Amino acid sequence: MGEIKLFDIHSHIIFGVDDGSKTIEESVHMIQQAYDMGVRSMVATPHHSLPKYMTESSVLMERLLLLKKKLIEEEIHVDIYLGSEIYMSVDTVNELLNGVSLGINNTKYLLFECPFYGKTQSLKDYIFKLNLKGYKTIFAHPERYEFVQDNIHVLDELIDMGVYMQLNMASLSGYYGRTVKKTAKKLIKKHMIHFLGTDVHRENSRVFNFDKTIRYLRKKLDPKMYLDVMYKNGEKMINGEEVGLYEVLK
Repeated sequence: MGEIKLFDIHSHIIFGVDDGSKTIEESVHMIQQAYDMGVRSMVATPHHSLPKYMTESSVLMERLLLLKKKLIEEEIHVDIYLGSEIYMSVDTVNELLNGVSLGINNTKYLLFECPFYGKTQSLKDYIFKLNLKGYKTIFAHPERYEFVQDNIHVLDELIDMGVYMQLNMASLSGYYGRTVKKTAKKLIKKHMIHFLGTDVHRENSRVFNFDKTIRYLRKKLDPKMYLDVMYKNGEKMINGEEVGLYEVLK
């Protein structure tokens, strides 16, 4: 198969800011473990939700730079970029519209989550407002949401609005349970996945056991889509370039 190359757009590797890594040493161990599994680029996406997680961007950047310096010292060759996992709400949307929150690597791309249980109408309203401002939204781990598990085609309208979907690698290994695994397979089959993420929160995590996940993706996706989802879409995103949406299979 050759060397695996993976672009992880969802991780909690900035230390001491959310429920992810607690120390810089733990962050380095997490990134080393990701590298050992084929990850070559990672977006650090600490939670951003009001009022629980409100770390200033300057603090996040400071810790990112410390982490990058440590990776150079340890000779761990993973490129790290800064973003956030934004909890969609009136407050966080207003922050984005007012320029308080930043997109991934200072682009218009942003990763978001929403309540695991509930309706999508407010979500569509938020996305519509962000679209008007040129933002490109990426829905974190849709396979984990109850309303998606009940009917994956609730995502059709979001994709039509330009929303991208990010799959958690561990979802296919059963890490989150059978229902999430089943939903993840449906999303892949229907060409509803555009990015991948580990969503890693701590070192020595089972989320890094994704050999079978990679083999499954290689088997189920055509070669171009496989490379797109594995890393090419991530490379385009980080540079602010246009990422294509696939035709959803009915």
